Amino acid sequence: MVQSVVYPGGLPDIFSVGATNYLDEVSPFSSSGSGANETVKPEIVAPGIDIWSSILGQHIMYLSGTSMAAPHVTGVVALLLSKNPNLTNKEIWDILIKSTDPVTITKTPDQCESIPLEKYPNNRAGYGRLNALKAINNVKLP
Repeated sequence: MVQSVVYPGGLPDIFSVGATNYLDEVSPFSSSGSGANETVKPEIVAPGIDIWSSILGQHIMYLSGTSMAAPHVTGVVALLLSKNPNLTNKEIWDILIKSTDPVTITKTPDQCESIPLEKYPNNRAGYGRLNALKAINNVKLP
């Protein structure tokens, strides 16, 4: 079993994000495996493959990585807070993980299998792919 979650993303109180492509397939480069104290990592996945990105001096280009997926989640958090600025960190965390859709997880021979891939949450996609509309609809007005 290969576990590729590193720190700080593997800490229980850090919200980690994996990457998917346009077909909702989890990227093989996304970290997998449980975090500290056997916590599920990543918590969710978001688009992170072939994302238009600005490059200093080079205009725009496609980039891939979990660093391309995390801004999608950050943007949704901003939307949640614009709807209800009184949300706590725990409430945001709960809204994000309850606002996901299933994804395609390709099994690889060296994959961490402590949780079956058919079960959510698992250690490849967490609770699933972020769904911004579901997240916004799950926010109560202040």
